[in-house]
Order: sequence, then structure tokens, then C-alpha cells
Amino acid sequence: MDELKIQHAIKIKPTRIALSLLSVSLVIMLLSLLGQRFRFFGGYSISGPVQEYFLDTFIFEFFINNEGNIATFWNTLLLIITSALAFVIASAKFSQKDKYRFEWLLLGLVFLYLSMDESAIIHEKFSILLKNMPDVNGWAHYKWIYAGAAAVLLLMVMFIRFYLHLDLRNKILFPVAMSLYLGGAFGGELFSGHYAQANGTKNIVYMLMTHGEELGEHIGIILMIFTLLTYLVRNYSKIGLTTRSVNNTAEDSHHIIKIDPAKSIIVFFSVSLTIVIFSLLGQREYYTGNPTEKFFRELFTTEFFVNNSENIATYWNMLLLTIMSVSAFAIASIKRVQKSKYKHEWLGLGIMFSYFAMDELSGVTHRFAKLLKDLPTMEGGFLYNWFYPVAAVIIILVLVFFIWFTLRLDMQKKYLFPISIVLYAMGAFRAELFSGRYAEMYGTTTTSYLYLTHVEEFVEYIGITLMIYLLFTYFSTLVSEIEFTSQELGPK
Repeated sequence: MDELKIQHAIKIKPTRIALSLLSVSLVIMLLSLLGQRFRFFGGYSISGPVQEYFLDTFIFEFFINNEGNIATFWNTLLLIITSALAFVIASAKFSQKDKYRFEWLLLGLVFLYLSMDESAIIHEKFSILLKNMPDVNGWAHYKWIYAGAAAVLLLMVMFIRFYLHLDLRNKILFPVAMSLYLGGAFGGELFSGHYAQANGTKNIVYMLMTHGEELGEHIGIILMIFTLLTYLVRNYSKIGLTTRSVNNTAEDSHHIIKIDPAKSIIVFFSVSLTIVIFSLLGQREYYTGNPTEKFFRELFTTEFFVNNSENIATYWNMLLLTIMSVSAFAIASIKRVQKSKYKHEWLGLGIMFSYFAMDELSGVTHRFAKLLKDLPTMEGGFLYNWFYPVAAVIIILVLVFFIWFTLRLDMQKKYLFPISIVLYAMGAFRAELFSGRYAEMYGTTTTSYLYLTHVEEFVEYIGITLMIYLLFTYFSTLVSEIEFTSQELGPK
């Protein structure tokens, strides 16, 4: 079997990648501005609550100053990409026993935390802890800035030695990228906070200021992605991913990262189980008169509760689904090169998993499900009864796709594929299935409801980790190695 495997190569084009990411960011920014135009100036006619629902959903999902929407997902994804690139470089540096390998690892961890914070909005919760700090005439209106500034200063000190060893090109790109990002994240908050304290947040000027902040953040993080990509292609001829044993040398510019499917799933499952346990621990009653201890206890409870949104638990779900999506896209790329007749199916699977990842943060599916539930009670809702057969057709098509896809799979133990999908769906759509029905009958404050939601979340984790394992093992049967290179690719 091994001799039939191939080395699959994907060419990296940093400029093209950066421009593509920037294009998506600009589209989201324009859609956000369009939504705010409707919000402030009108210019549209609404004939009923259903049209109002869709308009409100559009405005909410793309407004860059909201949390838990499509715009938040895109911000989070950009930071995950940055973190992944830093971790790849760190892996190469560790194999070379490079002097600055720990700084690269720390850089990856910093961006990983920032991606988590983007979706879990941990930083804003620190405004409660720091509420007694001076607001400096509104310049520190958002009190979390004190904690953020302290963290930035500490990291600057820790990275001084790392910065000085960079070549001239990266000595310019790194600080420019970070200045743009921090200028949006911190500088923008200083100005918009000062303005908000004097004039409030429900006006056009504040809205435009927040868009300027986000634009700075996006440009900064995309420039950082470009910087890391160019660093990779300038210092390493190839970066490989494989499931085989590897033997990297310090002199070799071709760095190979080994992915062990079994170990990876053990790690993913362990983190998932830890989050469920933390979530249960957070639901215990407690009392403390210490305001600092109370803050951190409430932060722990909020961030790990699996039935909340916009927290660490939600971020972890989204991250696992993103890994599923990337794995499916990688297999689709291999199938395309192999001219397989199943390449489009794998591409479709990657797109579907990408939607699941986005929906984990944005909740689009749950909002539509709520619309279908409320439709009979809405004024003029009967005019939209055709939504029901359309929704039914979509669900049936998705089910048919998965069944058809499973039957055409050429992987071993393919019967586990539909099992993983069913387990994921049972947990992901629990509000529309089990716990949702239970809550309607008995409420959400019972111990039974608490345990039921945690069992459902655990089942969802099992489904996701099982799917990732299947994708990783199937990848190992297709190619001996997948390479990312900046060199021109010849015919295979």
C-alpha cells in the first residue's frame, strides 16, 4: 500500500493568500456598513415581522461591533491561522534546536489566546474587576484596557531579544503588523470609549469609529499572516505533514511535522472531557464575600458552561469543527490531483463543515429554527408557510448527501462516518431535539436539565473527535506526505 502513496504538494503564494483574506474582510466590512445604513437611514420597506426578522438577522450577523456573529467568526479564524503558522515555525525551530524556538512557541500561544478571546470576549469581562480604576476623562472608558496594556508591556519585554535577532525585513513587518492590530484593538477603544462616554454609542460617528478599529485589526492580522508565510517560504523550501515516522535534521530546510491520529484524538477528547467537567464544577453553589474571588469564580462558571454561547466551551467546539473542515479540504485537494470522481463530494463536505464551524459562533441555524417555530404566531406568517417544505427539502438533501457520500467512501470502517455525524447532530441541535423539549415541559432550572445538556454536549464532542480521527486516518492512506512549498510545481 505504501508504494502506491504519493507526495501531494500545495504551493504557497503569500501575496495571493493575503489579498484573498483582505478581500473577505473588506466584504464583511461593507456588509456591516450596509446593515448600519439600514439601521440609521432606513430606505427599505418592511411588510411584516418575517421580513423584519431577516433584516435584523442580516444587521446582527455582519455588524463588526457585535459578538457571536459571522464577523466574529471571521476575526477568530484569522487569528487561528496566525497561531497555526507560528506553531509550524516553532515546530521547525524545535527540530533545529534554534535559540529562539520558545519565543516562536510563545507567539503561537499568544495568538491562540487572542483567537479564543475574540469569540469568548474574556477581556471585556475584566472591566467588571477593574471598575474602580480611573477613566481618565473617558480615555479609559473600557476598563479592561488596563489589563490589556499590562499584558502588552509584559509581552514586549519578553520579545525584545527575539525581535533583535530578526532580519531587517521582518524587523519592519512584525512591528508594523502588530502596531496596526493593537492600534485597532487598544487605540481604537481609547478613542471610541472617550467618544462613547460623552456622546453615547447609538450614533453614526461611534459606528464609523468602530469600523475604523476593526479595519485596523484586520489589516494588522492579515499583514502578520503575510509576514509569517513569507518567513516560512524564505527559510524553508518545504513544510510537510505526514503520519509516518520523521527524521528532521538541523540543516534540512524541508521540515516535516508528524500527525499521529490516535494521539491527536486522545488530546482533543481529553480537552473536551475537561471542559465538560469544568462546566459541571462551575454549576456548584458557592458563596464568597471577596469581590476578586467572586469575579474569577463567575468568570470560570460563565466561560466553561457548555450551554452558554460566546465562551471558551463554544470556542473549543468551533476549533474542532474548523479542524474537521481543513482536513476535508486537504483530502479534496488530494482527490483533485488524483483526478478522483469523488473530489467534488469532499469539497462539499469541507464547505459543510465550514458552515458548522461558523454556525457554532453565529447561531444562524438556531435563529432560523426559532423563526420556523414562531411563524404561526406572527402577523402574516401564513404567507411564509412555504418555508416549512423548503426547510424540509434542505434537511432531506443534507441527509441524502451524507448517505450517498458514505456509500461511495473507500475508507476502512466507513460505518463510523454516519455514526459520528449522528452523534454530532444529536448534540449540536439539542435545543431543537431533546433538552429543548424537556425545557418546555419542566423548565431549565432542574438538575435533570443540567445533566441532560452536559450529556448532549459530551455526545457532540464524541461525534466531532470521531470524525477528525476518521479524516486523519483516511488522509494517511492517500498520501505519504502533504507538502506546502513556494516552489513551482511540476506535473505529478
